[in-house]
Amino acid sequence: MPAVLFYQHGAWSQRSAIAYIALLFVATSTAYQWHHAFYHQATKPASLRSFLQAVPQVRRLLLMALLSLALPWPILILFGLLALLALAYSYPLLEVWGIASFNRYGLLKPFLLSAVWVLATALLPMYMMGALQPIVLWQYSLMVCLSCCLFDARDAAKDARHQVRTFANRMRSSTFHALMYGVVLGYWALAYQQHALDGVVITRGIAALLCIRYYALCSAYVFEVAINGLLLFFALTQLFV
Repeated sequence: MPAVLFYQHGAWSQRSAIAYIALLFVATSTAYQWHHAFYHQATKPASLRSFLQAVPQVRRLLLMALLSLALPWPILILFGLLALLALAYSYPLLEVWGIASFNRYGLLKPFLLSAVWVLATALLPMYMMGALQPIVLWQYSLMVCLSCCLFDARDAAKDARHQVRTFANRMRSSTFHALMYGVVLGYWALAYQQHALDGVVITRGIAALLCIRYYALCSAYVFEVAINGLLLFFALTQLFV
């Protein structure tokens, strides 16, 4: 999404834009790797300090630090706060105040992840270019939230074993699907109210409906491609708006 936004505003070749996209890529892959280490894998790291002092993590942190040098300070500070939120999602940074890692709060998960992703991939790039687009933001936010809920549906059994209650494992399957279909209908209705219901918006909604209808029938690999592809599809179709 940020690459498309930078391209639309003629900023894709600027040093700060290239550095931001590279930083976002490295930070995202790092967040996935850390989440797997602290949540999914059977043997957890002994401590956060020892984990971060390992050579692979030091390399990642140094690379992100170097890329950060090309960014304006306000963007760097905001991105750093988002990075801390992402870490707190997988690791209990606030345990001293009795707050577990945020992935333990199942009903909060899709909204927290959506907020972090939308801020990092849409709002901050818009802020860098001085071109805020509210309609694009709310449309993108709904699609990201829907994708997060579908990932919760995939992980429903695993979350239940970890005693994490999510919308997907708390509701009956039919109710959950109805809620997801309702998100798409709400997406279309809001676009219609704002006179933004066009072919692109309709096509995005149809793609989302297909993901909701068939995600349970997909293999793990196809699921990853389809749900992540939904957000990629949103970004690419933004070129035609």
